[in-house]
Amino acid sequence: VDPNEDGAVVFDHRGGMLMIEYKEDFINTVGDGHAVNINIKTYEKEIFRSNADEARYLPQGRDIIDVVYDIELENDNFETMSEQLLKGMDLNFYYTDADIVGFVESAFAVYHWNGALWERMPGAVIYPNENRVEVTATSFSPYVLTGNYACFDVVDNDGDGRIDFPDDAGCAGINDMSEVDSIVQSTGLPQV
Repeated sequence: VDPNEDGAVVFDHRGGMLMIEYKEDFINTVGDGHAVNINIKTYEKEIFRSNADEARYLPQGRDIIDVVYDIELENDNFETMSEQLLKGMDLNFYYTDADIVGFVESAFAVYHWNGALWERMPGAVIYPNENRVEVTATSFSPYVLTGNYACFDVVDNDGDGRIDFPDDAGCAGINDMSEVDSIVQSTGLPQV
């Protein structure tokens, strides 16, 4: 993936997008005169959840929004670059409205895989009007934008005074996307 004229690497995926921004002198500092390759692999969330060992460690009540991005930085000899040289790069996760149906946008968080578990990245900033979440990367590893389900977000989403599973009758479990109670309305007609 080549940087654009603004010094950003942009990776589009089905309407969602990951943009990596870095300081102007980043490539010269990291590459030390050599070519630098940024490799981005994506994993669809359905495939990732069913096949990847890391999937079982996602925090409870959270799910992947769109895809998992596995980001690696290598020089022209394809040797993995030092983690210390990677700090200070901004990752911008873009998403579509269709990607976030059932999620609470204000509760989005970015996690990265540290080799043993998913760690929440501190300092993520949510820009709801731009459908974007920005966070500063601290390592090159798999990253994922996650959201809480309505039944696990500590918010009374349906205004009935009850919050989340198991207190809200509209929630069958923490992974439910809506707190709205199932209502059976009577027609007022006698049953035959």
